[in-house]
Amino acid sequence: MEHDRSSEKNEDKKKKPILAITICALAAIVIVAVVVLLYDPGEAVAPPGDIDRVILSQYDKNTAIATLAYDPDLTFDNQGGLTIADAEKLKPIENDLFRNGKDGADILYTENIIGRVIQFGSDWVSARNDGDDKVFSSVAPNMNSDVEKKLKEKGGTAQIAFHRMDIGEIAHDGDDYYILTKETYTMAEDGALTPFEGVYAYRLTPKKDGLLIRDFEALSA
Repeated sequence: MEHDRSSEKNEDKKKKPILAITICALAAIVIVAVVVLLYDPGEAVAPPGDIDRVILSQYDKNTAIATLAYDPDLTFDNQGGLTIADAEKLKPIENDLFRNGKDGADILYTENIIGRVIQFGSDWVSARNDGDDKVFSSVAPNMNSDVEKKLKEKGGTAQIAFHRMDIGEIAHDGDDYYILTKETYTMAEDGALTPFEGVYAYRLTPKKDGLLIRDFEALSA
């Protein structure tokens, strides 16, 4: 039986592109596998049990608050008036690892969140007393106008003496992170001193270099 050589050549031509595509596909799979193996997201890190230690580690962010402390009784389940989050959807942080630091030290959510609200509170005092706007370095992009409006309502145009910030519960809803603080300060305006103590909730959103404040609200006074 004779074979048609021209048809065999045509079959070979058809097979070659298929073979080339197969090789390219296998190469792509190998590259993806290597990338996956090289990527190390880091092991899960449990949140520290000693929040006082975390607060102490973030003391360099504090430039205006006389006392920083931890209040374990300041929790979301006993706060009314919360509108920036659904309290029923809030969950405790289980994996505290935000990302691996360049120097090998882990960057943690709890440290980042606590440090951010301390810095925000300190810079708020500077904005009130000195007129600078560095407080907005702690605010998420495109949220400046909303936060600025609330900052104007917080303390009005008075000079501020920030006596104490108590750090409360930290939680998340799968997208953003939340923290409660109890803040005690005195407002000085037109020769009058007005003491204030109230609870605030802050909403923070993860960005490349850390968490930034997206919103906040006063819950009680």
